[in-house]
Amino acid sequence: MQTQNHSSQQELIEACKRHERKSQRRLYDRYYDMMYASAFRILQDRVDTLDVLQESFIKVFEKIVQYRGQSDLGAWIRRIVINQSLMHLRHAKKLHWEELKPIHESADEVESNALAQYSAADLQRDLAHLPEGARSVFSLYLIEDFSHQEVANLLDISVSTSKSQLHRAKQLLKSLIKNRRYGSI
Repeated sequence: MQTQNHSSQQELIEACKRHERKSQRRLYDRYYDMMYASAFRILQDRVDTLDVLQESFIKVFEKIVQYRGQSDLGAWIRRIVINQSLMHLRHAKKLHWEELKPIHESADEVESNALAQYSAADLQRDLAHLPEGARSVFSLYLIEDFSHQEVANLLDISVSTSKSQLHRAKQLLKSLIKNRRYGSI
């Protein structure tokens, strides 16, 4: 079955390279939900997310001839969506970085029980309250599973800024949890 799935995916990719509209639609339908979630976690705005997805899939179809299969197709598309999302934030001048003191790895430890209790809906709601920079790093590092080096490269920041923004995001989320628990929100 794995070979058949790989074969059908390869056929889909080849058809998209030939600009076959039905195949492009199948690829779009197959990856839309996953890519919407990735973009929305960064952008936190439905209209911006829809705009970025449209731009991203146009770019996917323009650049699919360059896809060599060295990585998973979904990961390749996700990289395009994330880059487009970040470019959108930069162009809208919404991506700001606060200068924070560098932190040590041991200081980055978070009470895992507080964050582990998050439902997906709670996390999505609370991410909207974070500053753009902290939210972007949190989403890329913890949700999209990029390394701090990859986050730093994507956002054009230092690795220590990535770590400090992640720490800040976690602290802000813990504060939101605490406030909710004690009725402040």
